[in-house]
Amino acid sequence: MATAKVDLKEFNTLTEGKATILFPKDQVFYNPAQVFNRDLSVATIRTWSENLVTKRQLRKAAWEHKRRKLDNEPDPENIPADTTDPTKPPVETESPVQAESSAADVESNAQRKITIIEALSATGLRAIRYALEIPLIKTVYANDFSPSAHHSIKRNLTHHSLGPPTVIATLSDANALMYAHSGQNAVDVVDLDPYGSAAGFVDAAVQSVAGDGLLCVTCTDMTVLAGRGYPEKCFALYGGSGVKQQYTHETVCSSFVTSPGVGECVCVWCVWMDVDG
Repeated sequence: MATAKVDLKEFNTLTEGKATILFPKDQVFYNPAQVFNRDLSVATIRTWSENLVTKRQLRKAAWEHKRRKLDNEPDPENIPADTTDPTKPPVETESPVQAESSAADVESNAQRKITIIEALSATGLRAIRYALEIPLIKTVYANDFSPSAHHSIKRNLTHHSLGPPTVIATLSDANALMYAHSGQNAVDVVDLDPYGSAAGFVDAAVQSVAGDGLLCVTCTDMTVLAGRGYPEKCFALYGGSGVKQQYTHETVCSSFVTSPGVGECVCVWCVWMDVDG
């Protein structure tokens, strides 16, 4: 990727993980409490992507075993070491070229890479960390609706010499981008980290993530989800009401999982993070 140099004298730098973000000296918006959130997202997606490869390999092995059984072919694991019989014609074996091709196919399957949409990217920090810290990345879409945010994303990508196809900066409405990736164009991971409620983005996110994909959502409107001051708003957004009890956080997860749109998911894992202690 051909990139122009960025004059670092005009910016403050901030390093998180393997990413270094440039902020204009008169404009700094950075929430240290969200560092753990991003660390958790990186670790979760990385572990999930490696586990996804294992599941696909197991499914392929099970399919091969079933095919051999239906075709009455011997299972390679159950063939004795010496099966030479002079009365039978020799068994055809793979040539070195065929064996190398098969090994390449297995290697390609094992190294299946994933596509991520970060629909609300702001500075691009999270997208850059995904690209630098998760080995099995194919493409990360770093999207934002704000032209200034889009410019900031491109500046930070230039600083890291990142660009298509690893990271693609898009200037689009978040829901429009996600709806465009529904059906055959579904992605493996969708990450939502809005300023406030994610309720308005959930339907598009669910439709854009693949059937065996991962949906990562951050909601910061805890006064609505976990409080009792806005019961009507909580019901309108999440289909439930907050409670002030020892199990408040569990209720928050339940409200989100059962909210309109998320109910279409086959399975949802919730990890509650109390950044306020």
